[in-house]
Amino acid sequence: MWTAFIVLLTAVVSLVATVINLLDQREKAHETIRNLQAQLQTIGGTYEWQWAGDRWIGGVTISNDGNGQLRAATDLKQQCRNGWVDFMKGEGPVHQENGGLRLEISAQVTNHDWDCNVTHTAQNLVTGFLQPTVAFAGPAQWTENGKQSSGDMVLVRYTSSRRLY
Repeated sequence: MWTAFIVLLTAVVSLVATVINLLDQREKAHETIRNLQAQLQTIGGTYEWQWAGDRWIGGVTISNDGNGQLRAATDLKQQCRNGWVDFMKGEGPVHQENGGLRLEISAQVTNHDWDCNVTHTAQNLVTGFLQPTVAFAGPAQWTENGKQSSGDMVLVRYTSSRRLY
C-alpha cells in the first residue's frame, strides 16, 4: 500500500512540475511577443535624413500599413538661395532584419542649383541596411562675428563611407 501511495505521489508531483514548467514557458513566450510588439511600435515615427553637401534635408516616416507591414515615406527639401524646394518624394517597404532595418524607397528626385533652377530629374531607388547607433541631438547656437543664430546639432556615432575629416 505504501508503495502504491509513493508511486501515486511521485506521479502527482511530476505532473505538477510539468504543468508549472509549461506555464512558465507560456509566460516567457507571451513576454517575448509583448517585447516584439513594443519594438514594432517604437520603430514607427519620423526620422531626419540630411546630406549637408548637397543642401538637402527632410524626413523619413516609418509606419505600419495596417496589414502588419512597415513602410517608409520620404519628404525631402533642397536649399536654394531664396528658400527650400521639393527635392525627393517617395515610399517603399521596410523590413526588420538582424536588429536593423532594410529599406527600399522608390522616389522622384528633382535637383536644383543654388539659384533654384532645376538641374536634374530622375526616378531613384534608394536601398539601405541601417543598424541602430548611438546619437545625441538638440538645439545649438552659432555665433559669428557677434551675430547669433540658432539651429540643431546631431552627433551620430557612425563613420560615413565618404568620411572627409
